Amino acid sequence: MLLGLAAALLLPLSIYILVNASVTYRENRHAAQDATLARARNVADDVGDRLALVAQEMRILGTIRSIREQNWKEAQARSREIARLDSDWRDVALIDLERGVTVFDLSTSTPQSRIVDVDAARAVARRSPRPVFSGIVRDAQGMPVITASLPIGLEGKPRYLMLVTLDPSLVQRILMASASTDGVSAVVDPQGRFIARSKAWPTRLGTPATSYVLDAIAHGRSGFYRSITWEKLSTWTAFTTLGDNGWSVHVAVPSASLDRSQFGSHLASLLATVASLTLASFLVFVIMRLIAASRASDLRAQQAERLEAVGKLTGGIAHDFNNMLAIVIGSLDLAQRKLANGNTDIVRHIDNAMDGARRAADLTRRLLAFSRRQPLAPAIVDVNALIETMGALLSQTLSGDIRIQTVLVEDLWATFVDPGQLENAIINLAVNARDAMPGGGTLTITTANHIGADGEQIAIAVSDTGVGMDAGVAARAFEPFFTTKEVGRGTGLGLSQIHGFAVQSGGDATIASAPGEGTTVTILLPRRAVSAEEARQTHLLRQDQMAPTGRPEEIILIVEDEDQVRETNVEALRSLGYTVRHAANAEEALNILETQSGVKLLLSDIVMPGMNGRDLAKRVAVAYPTTRILLVTGFERDQDELDEKRILRKPFGIGELARRIRTELDQAA
Repeated sequence: MLLGLAAALLLPLSIYILVNASVTYRENRHAAQDATLARARNVADDVGDRLALVAQEMRILGTIRSIREQNWKEAQARSREIARLDSDWRDVALIDLERGVTVFDLSTSTPQSRIVDVDAARAVARRSPRPVFSGIVRDAQGMPVITASLPIGLEGKPRYLMLVTLDPSLVQRILMASASTDGVSAVVDPQGRFIARSKAWPTRLGTPATSYVLDAIAHGRSGFYRSITWEKLSTWTAFTTLGDNGWSVHVAVPSASLDRSQFGSHLASLLATVASLTLASFLVFVIMRLIAASRASDLRAQQAERLEAVGKLTGGIAHDFNNMLAIVIGSLDLAQRKLANGNTDIVRHIDNAMDGARRAADLTRRLLAFSRRQPLAPAIVDVNALIETMGALLSQTLSGDIRIQTVLVEDLWATFVDPGQLENAIINLAVNARDAMPGGGTLTITTANHIGADGEQIAIAVSDTGVGMDAGVAARAFEPFFTTKEVGRGTGLGLSQIHGFAVQSGGDATIASAPGEGTTVTILLPRRAVSAEEARQTHLLRQDQMAPTGRPEEIILIVEDEDQVRETNVEALRSLGYTVRHAANAEEALNILETQSGVKLLLSDIVMPGMNGRDLAKRVAVAYPTTRILLVTGFERDQDELDEKRILRKPFGIGELARRIRTELDQAA
């Protein structure tokens, strides 16, 4: 149970931690990628904003009046003024697309016509009505520049093409404003040439980027890829593309830094796993300790309850046995005194002593029934027939103001129980019902076939219309020595005996009661299927109470370690006409058997010091096969190992002893 509890706590927690660690790893990786990609987009936004400003300035310049009026001297002067407002402008030129000449160029002091490649200029004008920015090109002096072109139309048709030359540092400044020192950032044109770069910019300006960059921009407008820079630095790179001009921004971070982040995530997950499992293990340990402590406390409480129950049991037994022994001892003492005085009128005292002894024997049987070790003699019983034969006995037991009625179901199943004990149980219930109806009432005995969780059973219910019991009393009714009767009117073993008999027989006993509503005690006994031959033998006859006698040639060997019991049995059998030999233990008995021939029957107690009665019986059965064996016991734990036909249960009277011995000897004959 404890291992199952530990597994129930730790296994789901471990699975949760592993799944959470995996999810955390992926989330951290995506977060790092998103953060790097966000940096690239910020640079792209800043570069786009700067180019948009240049485009706006070019549009303003393209709307001046001197261009419409073709006053090229004034247009050149006006362009020079606007170019001076933006430090990144290097040159402004205006190309006449119809004539194929440059009408003015800020690189010269005065407007002058210069022939240009008109087809190339017209192709640039047709690309877009908006400003278009090139990658890195070389100007007339061989310097790397960025060119911006804007077609200027008259009456909706491009007539002129404005060309603005820009310093590449305008992009470099934006890139360096957000570039980190541990990685490499760059802006490249659609052909993969560097426009700006956070490392070695003057050297790499206009040169091709690595194959990783070229492959990335060839397959998408944004993303995340692994690369190696010109400095041989292993990186993870995020990139994004600017609007229409095809420029792209690449932000590379060292692989080690991202891997360290992932390692930190793994380490944090591992530490969380270890901490969680440690805490869970501690909780399991605490719970196990608490369970162990609770179990130990329960065991101590159960032990205390058992000791209390044993105390009540021994106290009740001592009280009842003292009462019975007082009757036996007092009656025998009176008889002894009368005999000493020559008075032979002692029958009444002997009867009183016998009554006390029988009550003591009955108490012993009840104790054995409660402990479920009562010696039973089960047989097939027709319960309806048994109850019908008890009518007269019940009438004598109950007072005249109590009416007895029976409700016996037809076709009641048979059962296999001790009929004498069942009869005693019904009589005890009738006596309890009588005491519960001091003013008279009705006693009802009901039988029924019952099918429940324990299978097929017969139910015998004894109900009264008496005062009833509350829930607390009903709950304790089957406890030994628990009684609500006044002192001297009950031992408190009646219902416990009934319960013990029912359970020992394979059934159960229940009680239902309420104050003022009477009480019903139900005995449940297992069903026994019987054959036609067995059904004819269900009616049990009482045995003849007369003690059969023996003959002198019939020799009986009695083995009993209790001297008084042995002497009593010897005298009883000799009075019946038998020849008796006796021994105090098994060794003496074996010596007698070796020297005395013709022993017909061995009567031996089972529980004896040294060799017990069972072992003695085994040796006698082998060495003297013609000698019959009858074993005597009052309490035998492993009685299932014994042949019940060869067992005589204590206490017994002379009549029962005589009948059992006579039966054994007659069977041998």
